[in-house]
Amino acid sequence: MNKSLVQIGGVTHTVLCFTLFLHFPMTVSCCSLPKDAKGVSTWVLRSTFGLALVFIGVKHLMMVDSFAGFVAQDLGVLSPLGELWAYVYSILLVVGGVLFVLDIHRDKAAWAAGVALGSIVVGMLLKPLLGGVELGSVMPAVHNTWIWLLVYGYIVCCNSK
Repeated sequence: MNKSLVQIGGVTHTVLCFTLFLHFPMTVSCCSLPKDAKGVSTWVLRSTFGLALVFIGVKHLMMVDSFAGFVAQDLGVLSPLGELWAYVYSILLVVGGVLFVLDIHRDKAAWAAGVALGSIVVGMLLKPLLGGVELGSVMPAVHNTWIWLLVYGYIVCCNSK
């Protein structure tokens, strides 16, 4: 364990690392912050991406009834599956985001976030096929998701320890 004397919110960094170590009995990267520009950039990108996933997932869970209705809308015979997926999707965002922020279980973080983000593209493109929605009306959401997937790909592929 790192014997750092850095204060974070009135608690020494050592205590923070020890607390995380009790909950996650493995090496946790919190004990040493990056010291070079590339490391700082990587840490900031991974952490903010993870937090964004957590916040979006929590917001969807807070409004899960209306969100499930939106997901299921225009999916035709797959509407019940869409309602169920709204819950799974939100939980995957939260789990993947937390794992990215804590920088642990990178494979599980990649799976959770990747499946959640990839499902947006698939789900939005199913709506014109099954529900008669105009393709042009779903493409802005699809394009936005591709940007999220590019950031996700960079974090997963170019953020090795």
